Amino acid sequence: PATIRWLRGLVDEGATLCLHGCTHVMAGRPRTPVQWAWARAFARGQGELLLSDEADARRRLASAGEIFTRAGLSADGFVAPAWLMSAAARSVVREAGFGFVEQMGGIEFEARLLARRLIGFGSLTAVEAALTGAHARWQAARAPADTRLALHPQDLARASTLRDIDRTLGALLARLVPKSYREFLCGAAPAKVAGTEMKPATFAPVTCR
Repeated sequence: PATIRWLRGLVDEGATLCLHGCTHVMAGRPRTPVQWAWARAFARGQGELLLSDEADARRRLASAGEIFTRAGLSADGFVAPAWLMSAAARSVVREAGFGFVEQMGGIEFEARLLARRLIGFGSLTAVEAALTGAHARWQAARAPADTRLALHPQDLARASTLRDIDRTLGALLARLVPKSYREFLCGAAPAKVAGTEMKPATFAPVTCR
């Protein structure tokens, strides 16, 4: 109940809720060197939908959607764990009725791919933290462009990553305006966008006036 109240409070303040898989754990084993690189070297086994066939993807989305429904919440968009999906999973997600789908290369919205620049952090090891911190500083120093900033709870547990997040936020806020997904995609404040009210439906398309 406390978590649900917290999420509802975020929605009331203008946050956009997204479905982010169900378990964050990949099933199966990679069969090619490319799959191994994405599954193990990049996602560390967290690319839940990377190896999913259609039936598995549908089951995982249904399970996650049931959790949202029981909580009385709805998800405007979908962001796959580690931004990775198989072709079958991507097809299932697109059929599910989400207002937008975020992938590594940008946000899919109304047949467009937006906000292609991505800044994320890895904090599982000191080396990963140093590399992603350097990448974040480089991205934040580039010419201004629509940018997605991805943070995970564990990123806040490592002091060096926390410092990098602070520096990156400072650099971005000096030149860019922070927005929720809905504000960015619709170009309007949440209060002026249809469909912001809480619905029992699990997946709510983003509808802009």
